[in-house]
Amino acid sequence: MKIDRAGGNPHNSAALEVSDTSRGFLPPRLTTTQMNAISSPASGLFVYNTDSSKHFYFNGSAWKAINELSSYPTDNLGNHTATSNIQLNGNYLSNDGGNEGITIANNGQVTLTPATAGAGNFAIIAGGDYRTTGVGTGYYLTNSSIGITGNNGNSGDLRLKTGGNDRFTISSGGISNFSGNVVIPSSKLGVGSGSIDSTLTVNGGIKTTYLTMTDGAGATKVLTSDANGVASWQTPSVAAVSSIQDSDNDTKIQVEESADEDIIRFDLGGTEFFRLDSGRIEVLNTSGHLFIGENAAVNYKFPTTSNPSVGIGRNALASNESSQAHLAIGGNALTNNNGGFGNIAIGNKAISSHSGGSGNVALGVQALENTTGGDDNIAIGRHAQGAKTGGSDNISIGSSSLLNNASGIRNVAIGYEAGKDNTGHSNVFLGFKAGQNDSTASQKLYIENSNSSLPLIFGDFATDSLLLNSSLTVRDSFFLPFGATNGKILTSDAKGKATWETPAAGSKVKDEDSDTRIDLEPTADGDSTTFFNNGNLTMQIRNTGTVGLGTYASTNQDVRLHLYRPTSNTEFKMESGGDNDVFIRMKSVHQTYSIGQLGIPKKFLIRDDTKGVTRLTIDTAGNMGIGTSSLSAKLTISGSSTTTARINSFGSTLSDASSLILSKARGTEASSTAVVTGDNVGRISAAAYDGSTYNTVAKIQFEVDGTPATADAPGRIQFHTTAGGASTTTERMRITNAGNVGIGTTNPKAHFQVGNMTGITSALNNAHITGNMYYDGGWKSINGGLGSFINFDYISGSIGFYTADSVGPDASYTESRRMTVVNDGKVGIGAIPSRTQDRLLVYQGGADHGYVTIENTTKEAGFDIKNDQADWLIFVDDSANNELSKGSVGFYDKKKTTVRMVIDSNGFVGFGTTNPQRYFHLNTGGSGSYMQYTNSSSGGNANDGLTVGMSGSEAVFWNWENGPTTFRTNGTEAMRISNTGNVGIGTINPTYPLHVIGDINASGLVRAGGVALVSDRRYKNNILPIEGVLNTLDQIEGVYHNWDTINFPNLAFSSERTIGLIAQDLQKVYPELVYPNSEGYLAADYAKFSAVLLQAIKEQQVLIEELKLKNSGLKSKIENQQSNIEDQTSKINEINAKLELIQKMLNEGQSNK
Repeated sequence: MKIDRAGGNPHNSAALEVSDTSRGFLPPRLTTTQMNAISSPASGLFVYNTDSSKHFYFNGSAWKAINELSSYPTDNLGNHTATSNIQLNGNYLSNDGGNEGITIANNGQVTLTPATAGAGNFAIIAGGDYRTTGVGTGYYLTNSSIGITGNNGNSGDLRLKTGGNDRFTISSGGISNFSGNVVIPSSKLGVGSGSIDSTLTVNGGIKTTYLTMTDGAGATKVLTSDANGVASWQTPSVAAVSSIQDSDNDTKIQVEESADEDIIRFDLGGTEFFRLDSGRIEVLNTSGHLFIGENAAVNYKFPTTSNPSVGIGRNALASNESSQAHLAIGGNALTNNNGGFGNIAIGNKAISSHSGGSGNVALGVQALENTTGGDDNIAIGRHAQGAKTGGSDNISIGSSSLLNNASGIRNVAIGYEAGKDNTGHSNVFLGFKAGQNDSTASQKLYIENSNSSLPLIFGDFATDSLLLNSSLTVRDSFFLPFGATNGKILTSDAKGKATWETPAAGSKVKDEDSDTRIDLEPTADGDSTTFFNNGNLTMQIRNTGTVGLGTYASTNQDVRLHLYRPTSNTEFKMESGGDNDVFIRMKSVHQTYSIGQLGIPKKFLIRDDTKGVTRLTIDTAGNMGIGTSSLSAKLTISGSSTTTARINSFGSTLSDASSLILSKARGTEASSTAVVTGDNVGRISAAAYDGSTYNTVAKIQFEVDGTPATADAPGRIQFHTTAGGASTTTERMRITNAGNVGIGTTNPKAHFQVGNMTGITSALNNAHITGNMYYDGGWKSINGGLGSFINFDYISGSIGFYTADSVGPDASYTESRRMTVVNDGKVGIGAIPSRTQDRLLVYQGGADHGYVTIENTTKEAGFDIKNDQADWLIFVDDSANNELSKGSVGFYDKKKTTVRMVIDSNGFVGFGTTNPQRYFHLNTGGSGSYMQYTNSSSGGNANDGLTVGMSGSEAVFWNWENGPTTFRTNGTEAMRISNTGNVGIGTINPTYPLHVIGDINASGLVRAGGVALVSDRRYKNNILPIEGVLNTLDQIEGVYHNWDTINFPNLAFSSERTIGLIAQDLQKVYPELVYPNSEGYLAADYAKFSAVLLQAIKEQQVLIEELKLKNSGLKSKIENQQSNIEDQTSKINEINAKLELIQKMLNEGQSNK
């Protein structure tokens, strides 16, 4: 095997060859533990150890590192890699330590010195024998020559041998016959065994890059051989050779039997058998057969029928003479077949012994190998039906299936070695080795995945019986339809055979005295089953599904189970041993619940089994939990989302209500005493889990507020919350027994008080909400400093907002009115609004600037403009998580719930988009998005002026006016589109669809139905013909090339390979056709170059005509020379005839002597 990305065959000496020029071989990489854990490693097993970074092999008893030796030499000698150069220092490299062997001089000269005179300096040994022994004292090497002599300096041959045969010989004398590859006798060279009769004799083929023969060589001559194989240059008598043929021209390869036929024909013995035509090989025989391979259908007689056969492979259909419609693919496939019809054999030796039979199919190596007859057998797999010699209609799929069934018929075997040793007929074997060992079975069924004699399923087709050698599990329904009708019961005979039987009315299963029995249908069609024990009714089951225990089953179908005990209490008891659970499971089509004792320690649970949730738990301490099994109080209610506890009452009077009563008494339940002031009677708390425990976040607490007496229980309510960073609650508000409400104070003196300041007061016949202010004949300060109040004017209906300042507590205030809300809804800041249209008046007197500021440090800020037709919100967005980007100003149409315009922090303005990408960004959100420009001249309708926008993926630039569209740069017109659609560049009056005054530069292709270049004679003067063109074209080369897209990416060159000229070469001979750009890069005018090519063709045509004239003269001379040769040949033939006559006469005269 060879592993090579380039393909190819492995070396003959290698079982596996890995070849690559840029990658190595990577063996398995294992740790020492993994390597030592390999079970029974083979000798020579090779791995790489990642712990020691070494390659290891297994030597049959232990792992050895590749560089591991029993000991390591300390010098550079030994079986290891030298670590430095070896220094002989004038000493010999000798076997016995003597002064003979190899010495190396400082200049690198190597000397071989023998121990005795005449001894060879070196010897070549193969297989333990000397093949060439030393070159003796006759060997020398000088500055000018090399000499080798034998026999101690006497002349002799130099021979190189392998395997006992001469491979290279240099002879001191002549050699008439030789063996070996090369022999060089005196002035001659011989290659290969044979006789040297020429300066160069080669016994075999010659392969050379070229061969030059100078004698007789000349233009247009051909190399021709005479009868002895002597080749010489001869003038050809025919134009070309059209075929390769034998001596009698009946076996040949023809190229173009007729002119320009373009067909290669293969003739054998005068008959055309093959034809190579337009990419196909045609097999020409009257019956359409195809045979490929050594001896394939070698004996076939090719009958003229319409049922062709195909044989591919060595010896395929080798013995077949006339049978038809066979397909044989593989070595020796159908090799012995000589009969039958329509057999298919694919695989080595498939149906190889077959001599008759039809319709057989064999797929696999040696499938149906030994069959000699039989029809319509199918064998798929290696050795499938391999031993079959006869029999028909068998099917086997799997390696060695029905292998040894020689003559059986109608067998089916599917699986590896299924029915392998069976010789019977009409069997079915399904599975790995199914029925393999039942050698004589016929008409049997085996379904098994082993060769067991007790298959999973066994059947007997003769008796129509089926046996299951295992248990049978039936899910859902099970049907025994034979003999079944309504009301029958399944009854077994003595052998266990079950059948459906009709039960008689009043059928019973009973004991000997009939007091313990089972009554089936006590009355005709009673459809019930009743159980009696010792004469007492114990259970009845009706056909309606109702069950009675100790009594008859109820006729009411809603009473599914009725328990009755006539003499004492009736108890339903469920008990389990040990710590097992005891529960009742109730199931409907929608829900399943379990009720019982579960878990350790035992708790009473009601569990929703459908959702896997426990709904109610009661532990042994009497604690109850709803939605939780963690019971820390007498009642705990828990839920995964919103949890609600409801107390509901139903009544018809005003006093009917649901109540939750929290009560307290001192003492004990048996001996209660009165509470005292400050006693906590009850609280409602809310607790939250902080990650480790539950902490109270808020509570409402009910306390005794005063000394209680009979029918006198004063009370107060306190409201507490827990501040951030705190672990306990703080009172935030209370309601006293007098009804005063205090926020931030525990002793409110008014009906509503915030902290230590009065929050609501009445003065001057108006209501006021004050801050740090109170009224006492005038406004005074509570704590000094700033103060404020809101005045609700009963007379005018207005609301005034005032601020004031004071020097200290209880000092008088001088208040200032800052804002007024008039009774009709107008609002004034800094002044009272008087105009009807002034819904909001902001007034700043004096020299200061007046601004209206809307600020929000954490959320968006803005203002709303609204009437009965529109509702607009103008706002500033502060966060990227909201609708706009941070810092953007949005104009929001609240009626359409759409942001119409956005100005972001970059100054980008967007219409129809909340994320503008340019200083002006328009997006309608539909398939079309347009912007309209009009003026007083164009009109203001949709089809006036200029429209710019997008229609789908199309950019639209629409001039609705009957005038041109111009494009200007730096104040100057660069391009225009006229009202007729003509585009002009460099002109204000385009007369063509594209009218350009100046050059056009394109990096890609310019595609057009045609290109017309101005060439009218009336435009031209100084007209001169182009001359001497042919000599200039040698300096211009047409080239394949790719554009440099890396260094010139902005030119958008194509990446495809193309053809063209080099402008620098063209510039040297025709500078008029080359144009440099502003950067000095050159462009070539290919169109004008056609004029040069036209002139070159005309000059070339003149030369062609001259050559034709010369060739005509040469042809005449050749014809004359041919005539002279024929005359000379005739004369030579006459002379040869005369010489033959003279030779004959001489021979006759010699014999007369």
